[in-house]
Amino acid sequence: MKLNDKKIINEYENYLLKLKLDTSRINRNIQIINDLNSYKNDSKLKLEKLERLSIDHKLYDKNYEEFRIAMGKFAVGLNKLDNKLDNLQINYKEIKNIVDIFLNFNDRFEELEQRNIMKDAYVCK
Repeated sequence: MKLNDKKIINEYENYLLKLKLDTSRINRNIQIINDLNSYKNDSKLKLEKLERLSIDHKLYDKNYEEFRIAMGKFAVGLNKLDNKLDNLQINYKEIKNIVDIFLNFNDRFEELEQRNIMKDAYVCK
């Protein structure tokens, strides 16, 4: 995993720590790749919800929290993947694919945040 990718993943995991959520419990719950996929799917659903909400509303930090938590759980799973390949029975190509999906979610989220910042700029004028 690239260093910059690892940094982004760790930022989401650190968000969970900042909220004092039990990341070790999340880590223990990930036993097979399907467990990680459930966190991926939850992140996707939360992101799509934000994108729909953003069409008609200005979003604030409180709106982003559910997505950040879901991505934090996904990040915990990715870090487990990176450390324990054999336990989850996954190969490097599959890891790269999952990391790419995570990074895509992150990119979409950052674009969404930027669009909402622009909404502030238009309101202030």
